[in-house]
Amino acid sequence: YRTLSAESLRWMWSTSYAGHFQPLTWLSYAFDYSWTREDPFGYHLTNVLLHLANTVVFFFIALRLFRIRTRDVGRSKVIYLAAGAATLLFSIHPLRVESVAWIAERRDVLSGFFYLLSALCYIHFASARSDGFEADGMTTPVPTGGRGFYFGALVFFALSLLAKAAGVMLPLVFLVLDAYPLGRFSSGSSSRVRLLVRAIVEKLPFFLLAVFVGLRALHAQEAGGALYALADHDAVSRTAQSIYGVAFYIWKSLWPAGLGPLYPIPAREVLVGTMLLISSVTVLSAFGAAVLVRRRYPIVLAVLVAYAVQLLPVVGMFQSGPQLVADRYSYLSCLGFALLGGACVLAWARRGGGNVKRERAVVTLLAAVVLASLSHLAFRQCGYWDTAGKLWQRGVAVSPDSSIALVNYADALAESGDARAAILLYDRALRLEARDPIAASHFGRVLARVGDFEHAARLFELALRLDPNRSADYARLAEAKIDSGRPEDAVRVLTARAKRAPHDLDAVGMLASLRATYPDESIRDGAEAVRWATHVHRARGGRHPATMLTLSTALAEAGDFDRAVAVATEAVTIALTGKNPRLVAELQRRLAMFRERKPYHFGGSVVN
Repeated sequence: YRTLSAESLRWMWSTSYAGHFQPLTWLSYAFDYSWTREDPFGYHLTNVLLHLANTVVFFFIALRLFRIRTRDVGRSKVIYLAAGAATLLFSIHPLRVESVAWIAERRDVLSGFFYLLSALCYIHFASARSDGFEADGMTTPVPTGGRGFYFGALVFFALSLLAKAAGVMLPLVFLVLDAYPLGRFSSGSSSRVRLLVRAIVEKLPFFLLAVFVGLRALHAQEAGGALYALADHDAVSRTAQSIYGVAFYIWKSLWPAGLGPLYPIPAREVLVGTMLLISSVTVLSAFGAAVLVRRRYPIVLAVLVAYAVQLLPVVGMFQSGPQLVADRYSYLSCLGFALLGGACVLAWARRGGGNVKRERAVVTLLAAVVLASLSHLAFRQCGYWDTAGKLWQRGVAVSPDSSIALVNYADALAESGDARAAILLYDRALRLEARDPIAASHFGRVLARVGDFEHAARLFELALRLDPNRSADYARLAEAKIDSGRPEDAVRVLTARAKRAPHDLDAVGMLASLRATYPDESIRDGAEAVRWATHVHRARGGRHPATMLTLSTALAEAGDFDRAVAVATEAVTIALTGKNPRLVAELQRRLAMFRERKPYHFGGSVVN
């Protein structure tokens, strides 16, 4: 994403990196990089500006919908007050923090921007048509937008999907809007079935786009290794997870406490046990109450149906990643809850009789208290994203039995120099999840750093048994073997890796360097060193100075000092054009030795 060439654009449109199809999001990162390079400020600023733009668009959506239901085309202060309250409920709720504060979740705020624009265009288009308005009593003229708004909705929907596929359910949300508040299925001149069929046909282009991009996104998740197989996460577990997810965002919207960066999937017996019971009662109660009051308060049922529909792609049926639920999944799905809050303000503000001024003052005060509380909680939630240490300390506090949270917190502590605390956390993570190759590998790195090479080697071996594709761990294992006084084991590990995976140039290069430079003569083998160093040299294009350093050293060990001098001389010339003075100095030092017809044998760690 650091360039905007034809090749990088092809990559953006074809990659399944990290299990995502998000070409428009990659393009936005390229824009940020063009002016801010690697300064996080620019990326965060873009996220915040996008969220601000979403806030503005959502305000006009709320304003339009409230006007439709109240048949108010004027400039009533009450309508603006309700739309403003709904907008603030959406924009400053603590559940929004993850999508805005996490740069990698740019796809939420970017896709959300086009999602909301699509919805706004559709509302203008649909409310300008006469379908069903007569029987619903909605005879007030509304601005007409014609087909321009329809095509605008379609284009913005496509752009939303290209930023993130989470909005694939928007056509079904449109059908919910058709039912309420647009009232397009209530008409004296046509049957409801006929109107419904007409509305579905009207949305066929939207459905086709959703299916195409949805399948492409599923392919990306599968190619990226993020999609869970049914054997790993069965249908009963997925159903229980889905029900829990529906309940979770209702709970957290009402009481946003205990939010964290990761909520891991618990053991199956927990998921389909008490968790399923409590969440089922919550979901059934919410939808049951909505059905009971549907005639007097149809907005409640419409909001819950739209919420459940929008949540479907991310609620667990197509499980991607280790999370049970995630705060970011609320960004689009909980829009209706904000509208419901604004509708409550509107209803109270429009009440007649009694002391109207006092009641409005009470409503305003309560709304202000709620919004101030949410603002405070959101501000505090943002603080957890200041550093990796704060974030994963919070992650461990919220999910103490998550090996992923423990490992991430341990990584942050290790990075800050607190190896002792990190070791305790890695050990705890492995006790919780003994088959976690990342925990084993990162634990091994910290132990190697503090000099416990034997234990580190065992952990690297465990990580490679669990995941043989962790290429960097072969070199780390070899290094631990060397540092623990067993270079012959290092040679065995690296030779086996080089023969099995010659494309792993780091491991092959380390083998060449070890064979060329180790002080013990029984380990050195000049001919083999030259063979492997030549392989790496060719694979890296023949002009990689660090690789040429290894090749020249191997040639010297094999006794071919003339070629060693030639290769080292060329490497110095290439390295001088770069910005690595240490490499230049090392090349010049060895070149001087080769000119004196002396091989180089290292006295410390392997240089590769």
